[in-house]
Amino acid sequence: MEHDTRLEKREHPDFDLADIMTEFGFGPVTAFRKARGGRVNQNWIVKTADAEVVVRCVARERSLNDIRFEHSFINGLARSGLPYRFPRPLISRSGDAVIVKNGLYIWLYEYIEGFTRLSSTHDLLGLIATAMASIHKTAQHLTIPHSKITPLVIEDPWLLETMRSWQLQLHGSADERLRFFCDHVQECISILQGLHCARYQMLPRIPIHGDWCMANVVFVADELIGIIDFDHCCRDTAIRDITALLQYECVDAQDPFKLDISAAQFFIECYNRVSPLSREETTLIPAVAIAESADAFWWKMYEITNNRGGTITLSRIENLFRTLCWYNRNEQEITSALCE
Repeated sequence: MEHDTRLEKREHPDFDLADIMTEFGFGPVTAFRKARGGRVNQNWIVKTADAEVVVRCVARERSLNDIRFEHSFINGLARSGLPYRFPRPLISRSGDAVIVKNGLYIWLYEYIEGFTRLSSTHDLLGLIATAMASIHKTAQHLTIPHSKITPLVIEDPWLLETMRSWQLQLHGSADERLRFFCDHVQECISILQGLHCARYQMLPRIPIHGDWCMANVVFVADELIGIIDFDHCCRDTAIRDITALLQYECVDAQDPFKLDISAAQFFIECYNRVSPLSREETTLIPAVAIAESADAFWWKMYEITNNRGGTITLSRIENLFRTLCWYNRNEQEITSALCE
């Protein structure tokens, strides 16, 4: 997130910030700092005499088409009249929103003044539910000339095939985190195979944010004023966004792999006041949670094996596995509670 103002010492980007600022029509750099958080993208908060912007260096996994989808989505929301600020891309002197430096895609947006919170409260959940539902309602009417689809395993078998491949690839590893994956991935695959979610493919598709959590919501005092980090946006279902928020922010205080059902019920209640979910949508939330947990379980292996997993602990890996097992065991209870 870019709203932690503490300076990270001795950190510099792999490109010339002065050149980039000139390319976008800004004056000399007076100060800069690297934004904390986010292992995929690198963001730099840069000040000039008359501006403060975020210079966003996009992960190599993202294509130019992905970025264009993201920008079209953000621009559509920014023009819609919603009472929130969005990271609207700035245009360079050459007329482009995205430039390339050292083989990396880079784009800029105006810094959104405010702060993010470390944890949610009852009142904040209500604000976020209202904001998400408002954005989803608006997104139904947006026309985006680009496509970005990242299918869940409940509608595409890609993850099952990937997990089987990685189970063979990581067999015999000395890393305890990778060994845990190998020891439990078959149970994970069996759970995924047991999901019967043909109905998911029939749900309405809209542009969604894809990563709703407290780190991506900007506040001033107790007012929600902005939503940032649309890097995971794609065209999918509203419940995929909802499930992400529930798994991040509505967790049991004692056992974080469990859902705090009371908090989840309140979130759904507030969401439904603005943009009501169908019963069909609500009943599929546990299946989406299982699919997302399984995806994260594998993705941690990818990060570890590509030297991005230095801070990923064994307990984090274990918690992801416990999460998908818990949702699988308690699917009916969760569904009944959220459909009340």
